[in-house]
Amino acid sequence: MSHQKNSNDYDRILKENFVLDLLDVFKVVLGIQHCELDTEADISTGKIQSTIEREPDFVRIMKEPDGKRFILHIEFQTANEKNMLLRMQEYHGLLQRKVDLPIRHFVIYLGRKSPNMSTQLTPDKVFTGFELKNIGDYNPDALLQSTIPEEIILAILGNFDKIQPEIIIQRILIRLQELSTNDTKLKKYIRQLTVLSRLRNLEEETVKQSQNMALTVNIQDSYVYKKGIEKGIEKGIEKGIEKGLEEGIEKEKKKSRKAMLQTARKLKDLGVDTAIIAQSTHLSIEEINKL
Repeated sequence: MSHQKNSNDYDRILKENFVLDLLDVFKVVLGIQHCELDTEADISTGKIQSTIEREPDFVRIMKEPDGKRFILHIEFQTANEKNMLLRMQEYHGLLQRKVDLPIRHFVIYLGRKSPNMSTQLTPDKVFTGFELKNIGDYNPDALLQSTIPEEIILAILGNFDKIQPEIIIQRILIRLQELSTNDTKLKKYIRQLTVLSRLRNLEEETVKQSQNMALTVNIQDSYVYKKGIEKGIEKGIEKGIEKGLEEGIEKEKKKSRKAMLQTARKLKDLGVDTAIIAQSTHLSIEEINKL
């Protein structure tokens, strides 16, 4: 799978889950937790279309006496266009991407009436850079307390510190199981979790923990499936791929009870409520108390 395809997978999940309705976790990370979405002014749907469909009137690279270079951009304007400032802003962004040099913009007005178009952006509209937020610095415990599955999935990208990844994955899966209203949604969340886990090289562990907890994932996109395909090709047995996968899955089912006991023991050590452990692992409270 190419890097571009991987990026598209991540983007699709993030857009599907988070962009249309900004999640609380992002409001906290961005420092805008007291803001609300303006549903009457939505610009999120569709692609942003560029209004520039023609070349600038005049663009050249100039050199000053001291050797410094800059881009000279000139537009010839016959009308007193009220949006001229925004047009020039668009030109600036496109030119800056093409050539990394300072830019000097000029509009030469050719009209009869005196121009009164704006020539300077107000300070709050001037692009000076962006704030960089790293989801890897975020505490996964805060995400695991959420009641929104789409937020809980993000815990796979958080800062585990000294906690073993399999413990975090188990807790994520338990929370997803608790909050999913049906199997279809649960499968969707686990599939998304598996995709995002690739960003932390935890896909194999995520699939393993899903199978240990007898949860269903899309095995065709999983590490286990890919390894089975590779192994089958190496042996040169075409039907061995399907058979090997079936045997592997059956073996995991037989080990399910042992895995559930191990999961329950780890969760109990973390202080998770016994009733929640019982519900998630399908073990009795008596069995859990004996651990």
